[in-house]
Amino acid sequence: MRTVTMRFYIAEGERADRVAKEGLEKFNAQRKKRREFLEQFGARGFYEYKGYPPTFIVFEGNGAETKLDGFLKPSREFENGKFFWAHKPDKRTLIGRTVKAHMLNLADFDFSGYAVAEFGLSGVETIGYVGGRMALYRTVAGVVGGKLVFNIPFVGEASGNHDTPTPLNVDVPADLREILHSEFIALGEKKEAAPCPV
Repeated sequence: MRTVTMRFYIAEGERADRVAKEGLEKFNAQRKKRREFLEQFGARGFYEYKGYPPTFIVFEGNGAETKLDGFLKPSREFENGKFFWAHKPDKRTLIGRTVKAHMLNLADFDFSGYAVAEFGLSGVETIGYVGGRMALYRTVAGVVGGKLVFNIPFVGEASGNHDTPTPLNVDVPADLREILHSEFIALGEKKEAAPCPV
């Protein structure tokens, strides 16, 4: 049985500063565009899958069932224990096609994917076991306590020996320094810590 150990790394140096700064700027700019789009219609949020553009906008409360120009008749949906009204662009109309085209540019910015790619760690993933549960593990990144951190999967020996994990087809870049899990937790507990855009 292949056991997986997730190890934490903190990025240091010029590249770390650049990637964190540029990534957060892109993340915040995309969030602003998304918020402005929702405010234009008075909508509560988007219905979407991670990494894909939104498929429709969501409304809740009184008047949410009112049809909007450029949208199909709203449908009442139920997910995660809540009812909401789904407004899908009507691609038969010019307004609907314009709205749909605009929504195609509103996919949430994947900060983790961006940072992982910038450090050349995109292909680091494996299927393995942690705590007796099999799952897909991949490298992820985020900003915690103002620092760019990575969580990289390592595979132990077939016997499950956690003392000698080996990386998955990758050399860890020199500007990443391994930190203990407790150090990672301490970064998140700092008062000035910003939320991690993962």
